[in-house]
Amino acid sequence: MFTDGADNSSLLSMEAAIGTIKRVGIPVYCVAQGEALQSSALLKRLEEISVSTGAASFKAQRSNEVAKIFDEIGKDLQNVYLLGYYPLRKHQIRLAQNKCGSPATS
Repeated sequence: MFTDGADNSSLLSMEAAIGTIKRVGIPVYCVAQGEALQSSALLKRLEEISVSTGAASFKAQRSNEVAKIFDEIGKDLQNVYLLGYYPLRKHQIRLAQNKCGSPATS
């Protein structure tokens, strides 16, 4: 999410968008620039969005910092993985721990 100030044309409320983002499970990186840097409430909200989705927020004080921020976001995204498993049949798995402390399955 890239913002330079207060929202003036969104179709969804911030709460609705955040709810959808959390449900889908995607990280949202927030970048504030310009007038957005003057609003502590907006900066706090952007930080909340990023942290709650497992991402980070950034403040671009000068326009030449934007490329560096995007580069950092790109490097972070290289370490994001989605693991999914959908069994053909339902199985019950029971995990136990043996006396030595290492996990055992049965």
